[in-house]
Amino acid sequence: MSVQLSQPDFRRLTQIVQKLPDFANVRDRRRLVAAAFEGVPKADVILSRLDLDGMPMAVSVDVVRFLSQFGQVADRKEALGVFLNYIQSFTGDEDSAFIQILFHNYSLDTGQHTTPMQDNSHLSASKTILLLASNPLNQARLRLDKEVREIGSGLQRSRYRERYNLQQIWAVRADELRRALLDFHPEIVHFCGHGSGTEGIILENDVGEARLVSTEAIAGLFKLFARRGVECVVLNACYSVIQAEAIAKHINYVIGMSDLMRDDAAIKFAVGFYDAIGAGWSYDEAYELGCNAIASEGIPQELVPKLFTKDANATIASPDVSVEPFTPKFTDSTPNRQPSTSRLIDNKSLGLGNRLPVEQKHPANMLAIEVLVLYSSSPTDKKLWKELEKTFKPLELQGIIKLWDTSKIIAGRNKKDEMEKHLNSARIILLLISKDFMASLNQLNYEVQRAMVKREAEGTHVIPILLSNAANWQNIKLGDVQLGNLQPLPGNGHFVTGRYWKNKNEAFVTIVEELEELVKNLDSES
Repeated sequence: MSVQLSQPDFRRLTQIVQKLPDFANVRDRRRLVAAAFEGVPKADVILSRLDLDGMPMAVSVDVVRFLSQFGQVADRKEALGVFLNYIQSFTGDEDSAFIQILFHNYSLDTGQHTTPMQDNSHLSASKTILLLASNPLNQARLRLDKEVREIGSGLQRSRYRERYNLQQIWAVRADELRRALLDFHPEIVHFCGHGSGTEGIILENDVGEARLVSTEAIAGLFKLFARRGVECVVLNACYSVIQAEAIAKHINYVIGMSDLMRDDAAIKFAVGFYDAIGAGWSYDEAYELGCNAIASEGIPQELVPKLFTKDANATIASPDVSVEPFTPKFTDSTPNRQPSTSRLIDNKSLGLGNRLPVEQKHPANMLAIEVLVLYSSSPTDKKLWKELEKTFKPLELQGIIKLWDTSKIIAGRNKKDEMEKHLNSARIILLLISKDFMASLNQLNYEVQRAMVKREAEGTHVIPILLSNAANWQNIKLGDVQLGNLQPLPGNGHFVTGRYWKNKNEAFVTIVEELEELVKNLDSES
């Protein structure tokens, strides 16, 4: 039987084929197709009928159309499935995840199952799962491709795989979220990416950077789709429990995260949850299996997701996953919240949250290392520092570092006393290098000289941060040390505003990663 690809899937697949390294010329195309069908019955028929001459764009369309219509080359093996199974290893992460979902949606079995494949061409998927991924350039990078691929792979081998249709939207923007809900009519909506606590969730803007969507806006959107079939929403992002509770006023089942979420934990939960969905379990049972998958990895209870239901408008109690119970923490500064056993959220959720790569988990017994930041008073430098400070935020939330600069001096406090206090306590001092900083050295002379004294006497790390180009900055002498002799960040010596970087955010992320490595070494020394 032929494979009836939807128009969007057909278009995306032809683009993937066109981008293959061995698709640039006719000779390489022939080798590629011959290798894909080597040892497969009817391979000679395919090679003789398939016209591979012409421009890559036109040929990619012909190849996908021909293989889709060719049908099976052997028992349970679609010609298109055999080809995709071969080329998948030559594609990037997002394209590979897309191909994995095609295998599920169109039953492109390649013979790996031991039980016969039923002919489900007369059936339509009873439920659509809409996967939304957001991984902005100026946020910590997440393995969302692995999460999506694992979900698709799990459903593909599940008992009721024919009941579920997966659709995915990458680098999702607000407009795309709305249109995807209109186009696909999903029963399950799964968001993977970054959260921002009380402020909302983070999507992307037109240039791939972070754009905040407020809790009110996201809850209002799902309110409009509540009567149009959406049954369950999964927000696999840090601190999204606030949005989950708001959405649960309109949607029957909503899952959100009550704390920072390690990347491996987020993926484990998603895999466990959708393994259960594919096996025919209910949403609350699938939630429990997802939580158990996290606990099986030895991840603390506070990172277990929370399930809200529309009827109860409260979290379902956390399942017994055989780990230490989590005690909710609240402070007087937590706005409009009262301590409650049904509302498990730490007051850290008031800040910006990011799912954490595994290696970024900070030991609980480690104290945050204080980082003092010295910069010029020019508007340009202040703006650049505020942008860089946002990129440091995940490290602060994890308790790895504690940033301080003069903007944090409380009104009425003595500036000199506050500066002296933090000069004494800081283990790392950052000098934000720019032409304005170099011109301000007279005003910053005391602070900079004190920093160099601490470096000599106490081993304090004094690090130049290369903001914007400053001529001959390396030749400036601070005490007995030439500034150029201090290892700067970024370590490659390129200024943040220079042409080396694709954008400033790439430079900022590099600085944060390199500083985190230094902090880890300081922790190990402690």
